[in-house]
Parts: sequence; C-alpha cells; structure tokens
Amino acid sequence: MSHYHYPRVNFTGNCVIDPATANNSWFIPLVIFDPITIEHFLPPRVYIHDGYLIPGATKEKIMELLPEGCELKEDTTTRRRGATYFEIMPIQDEFDFKEWARIPLGESRLDREYWPLYHLFWVPTNRTTLHGCTPGYWNYYGSMSFTYVGVKVSSVALGIENQKELIFDDSSDNIPESVQQVLGSTLTMNTDPKDDSTNACVMVDHLPTMAMHTQLFVDRLSLWKDDKLLMCGRPMKGALRIVNAFRVVNQNMPFAGSGVFYSVLPIEQMDEEDSGYLLDMFRDYGDQGRQLKGVFVRQVLSEIEECRDIDYRTAGNKPNPAHSNLSGSLSPWYEGEMMSWPGGRQLIGDAPYILGRNEKLDEENRSLDLLHKKTVFDAPVSLMTPCVFNVRKDLGILQLDLLNNFPIRNRLHSQGPIEPSPHDDNEYETYPLGKMVIKLEAPDGEPGSGFHLGEFSISPGETPRELFYNNGGIFVFPLAASDDLNQRLDDWNVNIYGQNSLGKKVRLWKESPIIVTSDQSGLYCTQGDDPVKGYCSYSGKREPCRLRIFDRGRPVNDLIDITVVEIKMNISGSQISEKLYRNGQYKDGDAIGFGTYEPLNAIYLFLPYKTSVIPSQGYPVAVIRTGFFVNLKVLPIHDFGKYLDPTHEDYPTEVTFKVLVEEIFQTFSLLSPTMIFHEERFENPFMAYELLKRTSPENWDKSWYMPVTRDLSADEFALIQKWAEKYHSSEENLQSTEKDDSSQVHYHTHLKKADYFKR
Repeated sequence: MSHYHYPRVNFTGNCVIDPATANNSWFIPLVIFDPITIEHFLPPRVYIHDGYLIPGATKEKIMELLPEGCELKEDTTTRRRGATYFEIMPIQDEFDFKEWARIPLGESRLDREYWPLYHLFWVPTNRTTLHGCTPGYWNYYGSMSFTYVGVKVSSVALGIENQKELIFDDSSDNIPESVQQVLGSTLTMNTDPKDDSTNACVMVDHLPTMAMHTQLFVDRLSLWKDDKLLMCGRPMKGALRIVNAFRVVNQNMPFAGSGVFYSVLPIEQMDEEDSGYLLDMFRDYGDQGRQLKGVFVRQVLSEIEECRDIDYRTAGNKPNPAHSNLSGSLSPWYEGEMMSWPGGRQLIGDAPYILGRNEKLDEENRSLDLLHKKTVFDAPVSLMTPCVFNVRKDLGILQLDLLNNFPIRNRLHSQGPIEPSPHDDNEYETYPLGKMVIKLEAPDGEPGSGFHLGEFSISPGETPRELFYNNGGIFVFPLAASDDLNQRLDDWNVNIYGQNSLGKKVRLWKESPIIVTSDQSGLYCTQGDDPVKGYCSYSGKREPCRLRIFDRGRPVNDLIDITVVEIKMNISGSQISEKLYRNGQYKDGDAIGFGTYEPLNAIYLFLPYKTSVIPSQGYPVAVIRTGFFVNLKVLPIHDFGKYLDPTHEDYPTEVTFKVLVEEIFQTFSLLSPTMIFHEERFENPFMAYELLKRTSPENWDKSWYMPVTRDLSADEFALIQKWAEKYHSSEENLQSTEKDDSSQVHYHTHLKKADYFKR
C-alpha cells in the first residue's frame, strides 16, 4: 500500500524535462529515423501515401517536381514493403544533416530544389504541410536529462488520529521535532546535493513517438537540510504507470497531460549513515510489525509547458527544454510490496466530464450525460483516469489519491485549446467540477444505491490546487462503525458520482475489482532472445515478467481469465495495429512471455476477462483508462558475421572505430547533435575502456549508460567488445585504478568538465 503508509513526506516544486526530439517521428511522411529497427535514413525520406497528401496532390504532380537525379523508390524492407518514397538527395552526410535538421523545411539552402514538394504533403500530427516543419523538432539539442527545480518538503503526514490525517506544515502548531527537521528540506537528484550541475537523472521514453511508458534512471536521490543529509541513495528505475491525458482541460495534448511515476529506494542501495534520519522516522512512526525495505517514491508531473515554435538560427544550438510542476511523496516501503505499483484498489473512468470537440451530446440518453460541455477543447474525451484508493478497516478510513486526477484549467487563457510555453504567463487553478459523492455499491446493484461513504468538492475555492500539491493529494474519509458496512467493503465496489447540468448524478469513476499489473512494466531484449529467460527491466540482467493480479486489493491465488491485446507500433512508430494476442488463465505471480522473433515495440494490454473482441475505444483510450499494460521493445539483430562469426567467409574483418560509427553510433549522433565521434579521439586505451564501461550491460541502469535510450542490441555490444580487444592489457591497467564504485560518481561529477563524447 506504499504511499498510503505513514509517515508520508510530501514534496512539491518544479522540474525541467530535456528530451531529444529528433527521434519523435512527428512529421510523418518525413522519415529520418525508425524507432523500431533503430536505424537512421541518410538521405532522409518522404513517403508517398494518399493520407499524407493535400487535396489535389498526386503522384504525377510529385514526379513533375522531383529534382533531376531524384526518383521514386519502392521500399523492400519487411515492415514497409511496397511503400513509395523519394530521398532528399542533398542531405548525404552527418554535417549537412545536422545543419538541415535545425532549419524549417523550405528555408535551408541545402535542399532548395525540394521546397515546392514540401507544400504537397500533409502532416496530420502537426496539422500543417511539411513546408515550415523543422526536422529536429522543438528540442533537437536535448540531453535527455530530468532535473528538479526548487523541490522541497511541504508537509508531513504522521498518521491517523480520530479517523483524520495528522498532517503538519510550516503553519502548524506543536510540530514534533522530528517533523520540523524534515519540513522545508530539499530533494535533489544531484551527485553533489548542492550542485545542480551534477544532476544524475535521465528520462527515457520506451517509444519516443508515443510516450505511454516513460522511465527515470537516477544515480542519486538525496534529501537534505541545513548541510545535513536526511536520506541518500540510488533508487531503482522509476516507471510512468498512470497517464492522465486530459488533466488541464483547456490545453491541447500532450500539454494537457500529467503522469505518476513510482519507484523505490531500497535500504541496501542507501548510504545508511546519511539516510538514518528519514529511516528512523519511518521506523518510529511506521508499522512496527512489518520489515522496512526502504522508501517508496511517488512523483506526479503536470502543467507541462513547451516552446514548440523555435528557430534555432536565432535561439542558438542549445537545449529548449520543457518545464513542469512536480509533486509527490516519500513513504515507507515494506517487505512484500511492489516496486512500481502502490497496491490498494483502483477506480477507472466511466462517464466523461467534458464534451470533446467532435462529439455530440446524446439528448435521448441522459444517463451518459456530461457534467460540462466545452466544445473548444481539443481532448477527444475527458475521462477520469485511474485513481488508486485504499480501505483501512483497522483505522476506519478510506484513503483516496487524487494527486494525478483532479482536473485543472489554465486561468489566464479562457479561450482554448492552447499550447502553453514557459515563456508565457500561465496561472493554473482547480477546475470547478463540483461535488463528488462516494458510494459503496453491490456489483450488480442499482447505480447510486448502497452505502454513502463520503463526499468532497473539486473547486478552486474549496480545494485549491496548492492544497492537493502541498498535502500529497490524498483525501481521508472516515468510515461508519457498522458491521453491515465492514462485511461488504471487501466484496462491493466503490464508485464516485458527480452531478450534471440537469441535476442528475453521473458516475465518473467506477471500481475495477480486478487489477492486472506487473513490476516489470518496461521490457527490453534482443531479437531472438529466449522469452523463458526473461527481459531486461531494472538492470542489464534478464528477469521474468510476472503478472500481479489483485481482487479489490487482495492477491488472486486461483486462475482467472485474462485476455492480452497486442498494440504494435508500425511505420516508424507513428501508426499502430491491434490484435488479440492471447486468451489464457493466470493467477498472481505467474510469469508471462512475449515473442521476440522480430524487432518490435508493442504494448500488451491486459483485460481481466475472456473476450474475442478488441475494446472499441482502442489505443490510446483503452490503455490510459486502466493502466493495465506492459511495454516491450525487441531490439534488432544485425549482420555482423564478418566481424564476429568465425565460420563466416569474410571473418575476421577488422573492427575499427570507423566501423563502430557506421554500424552503431552514427544513428545516435544524428539524433543527438552534441554527440560527436571522431576516430582520432577514440582510438586509444582510455576511450576503449570508457566506451566499454558506458555500454556494458552491467551499467544498463545508470544515468550515464550509452546510448541513453537503451537501444543497444547484444550483438552491437559484442562488436564494441571486439574493437576494444586490441586495448585489452591497457584496459586491465585502467580498471585496476578504478576498482571501487565511487569512480562512477567521480566520473559523472566531472562529466561537464571533461566529456570526450560531447563537444
């Protein structure tokens, strides 16, 4: 039950998100990178398909405008077989690509002959023609870093007293000394807590074109105050588990979205001498009857602001990061609890609360009526996204986590939809959704019947957003002392109702009795790997993907029907195909495997029932609605036989650093232009050692692992090892000088001053 445990240390502040965006495939039909096969296209390609042409544009018209020497080609690869494209021929090398990618199409001198063609192609994601689109997108120079800004402890909830949460902030009276020391403390991800230049966290999307599963790789998480460390250690990978695509109601997606990341900081990965204060507080005020395993970390990002209208010619060749609000909590993590899911029970969205732009109100069926109608908003439908809650019968309370759920509006922009920039004035407030009523109802009972458990208001006056953020977003409701109620809490459903414009109750949330999830939610492997041996998820060591199945918070120990839907990303990650993957029976803790026979990026959605029908709403609504999924990336194998296979007729072909660039690193250099791979800098023992260290599976979970995206196949690492063999004796000498793990921190701390990989 993780973040429902006490004490709960709540924090709030801001963060800077610095993704690299050239790999987003945002401007399809322009293709510069395939995130499935992890390959770049040089020259870049423009694919010809009716869905990407403006009215009146034809293949014949395109052929008339093709420059001399440029011709239409047919793709022969398995995934795009038969597709027609042409190449932007002047962009032939890395230098020209990096210059071309930073300038809007139709303005670069390099491809002047192609300017008329760009007017003929429509980009659905951008709602424009290709002309004017910048290939590197809005943050071509992004570093993939994720940085806290002014994140401080805002309050501490010590426990429950008389069925109410005992919570302290700076304005409270009689603050215990142990709480006083924690209030106002700073949370950082720096190797040196006071030096922001030593930030040691990267944010990695499992699929850069569709960020359903995002991960945080952090080397150091520290809590400190007055020159004293209260907690310090290396947390496990953080995972984005619940996405709220409709959070800010008058903003376009993805600006409208928010998401919650869960992770843990195990005691064995903490510096106990510098973490004793927080651990002592957890032991003193926590559950005395359970074994403390570490710290459960919950982080919610919302109110995202990005500047997408950027001209690198005037802004300069530098990052253009996004900014976001950050809030969350630290709480005890006990033996037997999950690392990336909070436990408890779950509500899922039922009726939408805002009418989408293209939807019509059904006047005849008022049972699906909406609370509000705002046709200017761009979200396809505004549903309440998954909300985790917990019932503590021993304390007589129900705990409801709304930190990722309460809707928000940008109050300075009454006309929508908008795409806010950090350079604009933006002020946010709670969206006035009104009074919510919590009911406990029989699974087959009449809606609105059953037990009244409580009510609360979502409005800027009664529940301002600052209240949610500062107090951790958790509401506590006392439960009546009733034997009849207690008997039904385990088997009936908790539902939440709002009220529509006609005064009728509308069920906004309904309980999903069955939860299907997994701690191994982000999976990696190489094509052809044996699924029985598992996948990389938290480290370079493979482990099984195990399902965790709960019935109203209790583990399901008997087999139940589960339907698995495969949502496969196709065409450079911009389109999907859906199919029923498997009907099977599983119980809590069972391992599940997925095919690895082809390069793949797929979401596997778990439905807690047997069906032969794919959900009608499909991707992404079906995925967002429950969060019951895992994401698998199968990295491609390569034809490296002449370098690695002694039976190959051309073995042994020498592996030079030039070969590494051509076979592996040029892709990452094109997509991240600050990465430069010069042969003369790398052909030496020191760089051989550093390159092996940064690409080794042993360091897969470190923030400085290379590539940051984790898109390195097993055979690619084998090729790097083959190149480094000639420096083997020198490598051993270097290793002997860096035996202790502190060298990792030392190396990262000085990366800004002496980074051989970036210039």
